[in-house]
Amino acid sequence: MLAERDEEIALLRAGVAFYERLVGSTGQRQGLAVHSLTLDEGGSGAWNYTLTLTQNLKQAKVSKGEVTLRIDGVREGKLSSLQWADLLQSTTAQPLAFGFKYFQQLQGSVIVPNDFTPHRVWVQVKSDSGAVEMSFPWQSTLPQGA
Repeated sequence: MLAERDEEIALLRAGVAFYERLVGSTGQRQGLAVHSLTLDEGGSGAWNYTLTLTQNLKQAKVSKGEVTLRIDGVREGKLSSLQWADLLQSTTAQPLAFGFKYFQQLQGSVIVPNDFTPHRVWVQVKSDSGAVEMSFPWQSTLPQGA
C-alpha cells in the first residue's frame, strides 16, 4: 500500500514538473526539448515507447520535424549500437514526424534483439529550428519496479 502511494506521489510530481515547465512563470523559456521517454516491454523483443517533446517559448510557433532513436549497448561482449532502421527492422525506416506548438507525445514500438543488452537510449530530434539530441540511461526509461 505504501509503495503504491509512493508511486502515485512520484507520478503527480512528474506531472506538476511538466506543466510548470510549460506554463510556470519561474521556468526557463526553452525551445524544442525532449521532456521524457518511457519504454514498456511488449513481448518477443518488442518495446513500446512514449516520447514527449516540449517547447515553452512565449508566442511559440509550430515546431515541425522528425525524430529517431538509437540504443547503445553490448552484443556478444562488444559495444554496439542499434540504429533507427535496426530498431524498426526495416532498411527503409522513416523518422517519426512531429508538429506541435507546446508539446506532443509520440508513441510506437521498436525491436531489441534478445542477444543485445541495452544501456542507453539516444533521442535525435531535427526540426525547422535546429537539432536536439538527448540520452537516457536504459533503466531510467523503464517503469518503476521493472
